[in-house]
Amino acid sequence: MHRTFLLATTAPTTTLQWVYDRDALAGLRFDAPLKSLKAKLEKGEPVFASLVQKMLLDNKHRISVEMVPDTELEARQVHVQ
Repeated sequence: MHRTFLLATTAPTTTLQWVYDRDALAGLRFDAPLKSLKAKLEKGEPVFASLVQKMLLDNKHRISVEMVPDTELEARQVHVQ
């Protein structure tokens, strides 16, 4: 069951790699990168700090969402019931 879950979660990544003429199974070969990550974490290296900085804090992409309440929503819901 664990392998099925792993395959299901990595399938989109491997499919995209295959579509772009890359090794479709490369996404399933994660033992060496995982071992390296664990070693860095054991040493106390700030593994994710640069990633958080780049992807979240320094990210210039923004979106503004304006929400406007529907003042007639409750009346419509009561009318439908």
